[in-house]
Amino acid sequence: NFPLSLKELFRSKPIQGQGKWVTNWLYDTLVGMAEHGESEKSQVEHRVFELWEGDKLVAVTAGFAVGSCYHDYSMATLVKDKRSCGHILTKVVGHILQRCGYSLWYWGYEVEYMKTYKGYGGRLFDRKEFAKRWFSASEEPPMKSIETEISCGNALVQPKM
Repeated sequence: NFPLSLKELFRSKPIQGQGKWVTNWLYDTLVGMAEHGESEKSQVEHRVFELWEGDKLVAVTAGFAVGSCYHDYSMATLVKDKRSCGHILTKVVGHILQRCGYSLWYWGYEVEYMKTYKGYGGRLFDRKEFAKRWFSASEEPPMKSIETEISCGNALVQPKM
Protein backbone atom coordinates (compact mmCIF):
# COMPACT_ATOMS: atom_id res chain seq x y z
CA ASN A 1 0.00 0.00 0.00
CA PHE A 2 1.94 2.98 -1.32
CA PRO A 3 0.26 5.77 0.73
CA LEU A 4 0.43 3.93 4.07
CA SER A 5 4.00 2.72 3.62
CA LEU A 6 5.12 6.16 2.47
CA LYS A 7 3.46 7.70 5.53
CA GLU A 8 5.36 5.29 7.83
CA LEU A 9 8.60 5.99 6.04
CA PHE A 10 8.15 9.76 6.30
CA ARG A 11 7.05 9.50 9.94
CA SER A 12 10.42 7.91 10.74
CA LYS A 13 12.34 10.96 9.48
CA PRO A 14 13.43 13.89 11.71
CA ILE A 15 11.07 16.77 12.47
CA GLN A 16 10.88 19.52 9.84
CA GLY A 17 13.39 22.26 10.53
CA GLN A 18 15.75 19.68 12.01
CA GLY A 19 16.81 18.00 8.80
CA LYS A 20 13.48 16.72 7.53
CA TRP A 21 13.16 17.06 3.77
CA VAL A 22 9.75 15.41 3.58
CA THR A 23 6.69 17.58 4.03
CA ASN A 24 2.93 17.05 3.85
CA TRP A 25 2.98 18.73 0.43
CA LEU A 26 5.63 16.29 -0.82
CA TYR A 27 3.71 13.31 0.58
CA ASP A 28 0.48 14.48 -1.12
CA THR A 29 2.35 15.11 -4.38
CA LEU A 30 4.01 11.67 -4.46
CA VAL A 31 0.77 9.86 -3.59
CA GLY A 32 -1.07 11.86 -6.25
CA MET A 33 1.59 11.07 -8.85
CA ALA A 34 1.46 7.37 -7.97
CA GLU A 35 -2.33 7.30 -8.24
CA HIS A 36 -2.23 9.21 -11.54
CA GLY A 37 0.41 6.81 -12.88
CA GLU A 38 -1.85 3.86 -12.09
CA SER A 39 -4.84 5.41 -13.86
CA GLU A 40 -2.91 6.78 -16.85
CA LYS A 41 -0.07 5.16 -18.74
CA SER A 42 2.75 7.07 -17.06
CA GLN A 43 6.46 6.69 -17.76
CA VAL A 44 7.11 7.11 -14.03
CA GLU A 45 6.32 4.11 -11.85
CA HIS A 46 6.21 4.88 -8.12
CA ARG A 47 6.73 2.06 -5.66
CA VAL A 48 7.58 1.05 -2.14
CA PHE A 49 9.37 -2.08 -1.07
CA GLU A 50 8.48 -3.31 2.41
CA LEU A 51 9.88 -5.82 4.86
CA TRP A 52 7.35 -7.14 7.39
CA GLU A 53 7.62 -9.19 10.53
CA GLY A 54 4.14 -10.58 11.07
CA ASP A 55 1.87 -7.52 11.11
CA LYS A 56 4.69 -5.07 11.79
CA LEU A 57 6.42 -3.09 9.05
CA VAL A 58 10.13 -3.24 9.96
CA ALA A 59 11.80 -1.58 6.93
CA VAL A 60 10.62 0.33 3.88
CA THR A 61 12.18 2.01 0.87
CA ALA A 62 10.42 4.28 -1.62
CA GLY A 63 11.34 5.38 -5.10
CA PHE A 64 10.34 5.50 -8.72
CA ALA A 65 11.33 3.84 -11.96
CA VAL A 66 11.68 5.32 -15.43
CA GLY A 67 12.57 2.71 -18.03
CA SER A 68 15.29 0.52 -16.52
CA CYS A 69 16.39 3.23 -14.04
CA TYR A 70 15.29 3.08 -10.42
CA HIS A 71 15.62 6.15 -8.19
CA ASP A 72 15.41 5.43 -4.49
CA TYR A 73 14.45 8.63 -2.66
CA SER A 74 14.12 7.43 0.93
CA MET A 75 14.70 4.38 3.12
CA ALA A 76 13.89 3.68 6.75
CA THR A 77 14.59 0.91 9.21
CA LEU A 78 11.60 1.08 11.54
CA VAL A 79 12.86 -1.66 13.87
CA LYS A 80 16.50 -1.21 14.76
CA ASP A 81 18.11 -4.35 16.10
CA LYS A 82 20.94 -6.77 15.36
CA ARG A 83 19.11 -8.22 12.34
CA SER A 84 19.68 -5.03 10.29
CA CYS A 85 16.26 -5.11 8.62
CA GLY A 86 17.09 -2.12 6.41
CA HIS A 87 20.23 -3.84 5.15
CA ILE A 88 18.24 -6.99 4.41
CA LEU A 89 15.61 -5.01 2.48
CA THR A 90 18.33 -3.22 0.50
CA LYS A 91 19.77 -6.57 -0.62
CA VAL A 92 16.29 -7.86 -1.52
CA VAL A 93 15.54 -4.74 -3.60
CA GLY A 94 18.92 -4.88 -5.36
CA HIS A 95 18.41 -8.56 -6.17
CA ILE A 96 14.95 -8.07 -7.68
CA LEU A 97 16.02 -4.98 -9.66
CA GLN A 98 18.93 -6.95 -11.08
CA ARG A 99 16.72 -9.96 -11.93
CA CYS A 100 14.32 -7.66 -13.78
CA GLY A 101 17.05 -5.99 -15.81
CA TYR A 102 17.29 -2.57 -14.22
CA SER A 103 20.63 -1.11 -15.24
CA LEU A 104 20.83 1.85 -12.85
CA TRP A 105 19.80 2.19 -9.21
CA TYR A 106 20.29 5.77 -8.07
CA TRP A 107 20.41 6.44 -4.31
CA GLY A 108 21.13 10.15 -4.45
CA TYR A 109 23.69 11.90 -2.30
CA GLU A 110 26.08 9.46 -0.63
CA VAL A 111 25.63 9.52 3.14
CA GLU A 112 27.82 7.59 5.56
CA TYR A 113 25.88 4.29 5.71
CA MET A 114 25.85 4.01 1.91
CA LYS A 115 29.63 3.59 1.79
CA THR A 116 29.28 -0.03 2.93
CA TYR A 117 27.46 -0.82 -0.32
CA LYS A 118 30.46 0.00 -2.53
CA GLY A 119 31.55 -3.59 -1.95
CA TYR A 120 28.42 -4.69 -3.84
CA GLY A 121 29.20 -2.60 -6.91
CA GLY A 122 27.88 0.81 -5.87
CA ARG A 123 29.87 3.75 -7.16
CA LEU A 124 29.79 7.48 -7.73
CA PHE A 125 29.42 9.00 -11.19
CA ASP A 126 30.20 12.54 -12.24
CA ARG A 127 27.20 14.47 -13.61
CA LYS A 128 28.10 13.89 -17.26
CA GLU A 129 28.43 10.11 -16.91
CA PHE A 130 25.34 9.92 -14.71
CA ALA A 131 23.21 11.87 -17.21
CA LYS A 132 24.44 9.69 -20.08
CA ARG A 133 23.62 6.49 -18.17
CA TRP A 134 20.28 7.78 -16.83
CA PHE A 135 18.93 9.03 -20.17
CA SER A 136 20.08 5.92 -22.00
CA ALA A 137 18.59 3.50 -19.47
CA SER A 138 15.40 5.53 -19.05
CA GLU A 139 14.59 4.82 -22.71
CA GLU A 140 14.90 1.05 -22.24
CA PRO A 141 12.20 -0.85 -20.34
CA PRO A 142 13.28 -3.47 -17.83
CA MET A 143 13.35 -7.05 -19.15
CA LYS A 144 10.85 -8.31 -16.56
CA SER A 145 8.10 -6.97 -14.36
CA ILE A 146 8.95 -6.63 -10.67
CA GLU A 147 5.45 -7.77 -9.71
CA THR A 148 5.71 -10.88 -11.89
CA GLU A 149 9.14 -11.82 -10.52
CA ILE A 150 7.94 -11.42 -6.94
CA SER A 151 4.66 -13.29 -7.51
CA CYS A 152 6.58 -16.14 -9.17
CA GLY A 153 8.61 -16.57 -5.98
CA ASN A 154 11.83 -15.10 -7.35
CA ALA A 155 12.42 -12.56 -4.55
CA LEU A 156 14.95 -13.30 -1.82
CA VAL A 157 12.17 -12.69 0.76
CA GLN A 158 8.73 -13.95 -0.16
CA PRO A 159 5.82 -11.50 -0.22
CA LYS A 160 3.45 -11.02 2.69
CA MET A 161 0.13 -12.64 1.87
